[in-house]
Amino acid sequence: MTLATRLSAAEHHRTPKEIVLAWMREAHAYHSYLAYWTDLRGQPDEAYPLFRLPRENGDAVRARLKGRSQPEIDAEIGRTQKSLLFLFHLHSQVNEGLLTDLGELRKQIALVWSVLHELLFETQVSDHYLFLSQRLDEAWPYPLEEETAQAVAAAETGGVETWRAVEEGAITQGWLEAQLIGEGRTQLPWAAGLARGDIAPRPLFPLPTLEEIRPFFKDEETYQTFLSASDYNSGFADVTDHDYEERWDAVETALRDLVRTGAVKEGAVLHLETVPHEFLADAPLTQGEWIDRHVLLLAEWGALLKKRGYRRETSADNHVLAYSPILDKSGKEVTPGDERLEQRRAEAEAHLATCPAKIETIDGRPYLFLPDYLAWKGRLVKGALTKDIRTGLVRESFNEWVRRQQGKAELAGVPVKEIEPWTAGFPREAVPAFKLAERLAARREVILEMNRFLTFDAMVHPKTEASLKHTERFRRRARQWAQLHEEARAEIASYPDAEELLSRRYFSGEPVYFPGTKEELDDLLADLAQMEELYREGVEPELTRGPESRAEATEAQDATAGQVQEKQGGSMNAGRYASHLVVLARAETLDNIGRKNEGIRLVEEWLEETGL
Repeated sequence: MTLATRLSAAEHHRTPKEIVLAWMREAHAYHSYLAYWTDLRGQPDEAYPLFRLPRENGDAVRARLKGRSQPEIDAEIGRTQKSLLFLFHLHSQVNEGLLTDLGELRKQIALVWSVLHELLFETQVSDHYLFLSQRLDEAWPYPLEEETAQAVAAAETGGVETWRAVEEGAITQGWLEAQLIGEGRTQLPWAAGLARGDIAPRPLFPLPTLEEIRPFFKDEETYQTFLSASDYNSGFADVTDHDYEERWDAVETALRDLVRTGAVKEGAVLHLETVPHEFLADAPLTQGEWIDRHVLLLAEWGALLKKRGYRRETSADNHVLAYSPILDKSGKEVTPGDERLEQRRAEAEAHLATCPAKIETIDGRPYLFLPDYLAWKGRLVKGALTKDIRTGLVRESFNEWVRRQQGKAELAGVPVKEIEPWTAGFPREAVPAFKLAERLAARREVILEMNRFLTFDAMVHPKTEASLKHTERFRRRARQWAQLHEEARAEIASYPDAEELLSRRYFSGEPVYFPGTKEELDDLLADLAQMEELYREGVEPELTRGPESRAEATEAQDATAGQVQEKQGGSMNAGRYASHLVVLARAETLDNIGRKNEGIRLVEEWLEETGL
């Protein structure tokens, strides 16, 4: 038997599945289902699959049963035609079902995108107002009552950089980084270390991506070491932690030697927790024993307020010289100038006047002798305050040493510069006490109006009803978006998943979708994936910004997951959709062989069983 004869025999002995699969390969040469059927227009009936495929099946059965009786052949043709028609109709249902639903699926995608677009727009507005709030600190002088303004100026002049601040890098880090950059070392993007893991709460600034960080490292091994956080934590891709710390320690030792040898004066500060003013809470001790009387008055006043049930909150104002808001027992803010505050302050002033401590005028300001104050049994600031004294170097003394070096000041081979107080660059104005409340109220109104547009809980007080509603509305809509997105993803994913199930079960693993149909699905899923990425980059960080947001975001994610899981039962999934298509294909097959009523009952029974 020749090869051609064997192939002809095989062709005539095909099963119904083989006949349908051969037709599918031929049809799938067309890009889409519509393109295939459009090309059939105008051709004779024999070219259409419902004419052609049964004929080919009949020929195959007759060839396979050659020599059998006609009733046997007819019975086999009837049996196999039913299988063939079912496979053909199942193929059609898979493709037609998706084409029918594509319009609704696109609407679903459009809805998900429209909600995301609104959320992204709100985050951009939020970031803009946050930026304006920060610029406000640099441009709008903060109002301080005259006595407090003078105390601030004195604290800046006689300021002390504590050794704790030196150890934490507040001073030496900038010097060392400048030196390493000058040596040609590779500095990583700012906050690169935070991009390695989950940060709680999320920072208020954008983080670099790992893809942006990778090119800074010379090889994969060094990069992986950085990712593990076991080395290269100094902010440079080519400076090990050991080398960085060694140079850091050398600079710190040299700085301490300046004080030890007397080249720079040693100083001390007393931290007074009750001072309602963050900057003045670290009060420099002039000559190691004298403290500004006004700062001590503020401390006594704060202690008295606490004793009377008042409490302090973090300010909504980012200015470093901002007063801390004071709340009464009900939690309501007591604005500056309020009669109750003034009464308590007058009470604290009268009480401090009874302190037997020595008073001395230094640079035109009254200072109290700290040992006398500490020995005073009547002081309102209780506790062993000496434990809150921190030593360091006098800032202006160090700056004088730098100036004497005439541009060549170095410590352990690292060039150093004058140290500025951390209030530098933040303008302020001294105002009469009777105008302070008015000025602060005007500033507060502007800041709260800007905070109202923030999409996260800022670390501020007070949180106005408008800002709380705005933040909660944003979070609620973000949760709704996450649910919409998950439902759309599950819905759309059920189509290719169902196609894969049917392909394995009925079509020997061959693709059932036309190429163009598959591309349509891939595009929809790609759109959803892109939206998820935009959400994670632009919206999700907003849910984890601020002191309370992290826990609330976790609760929101859990709640969303529960809602999606709860609704999965009513959402189309791959198994149910595949079953739906099989039932419809069987019903069409029964209709083709003259058993229409059986097909209708089959569909009705399936609908009743599934509850649809």
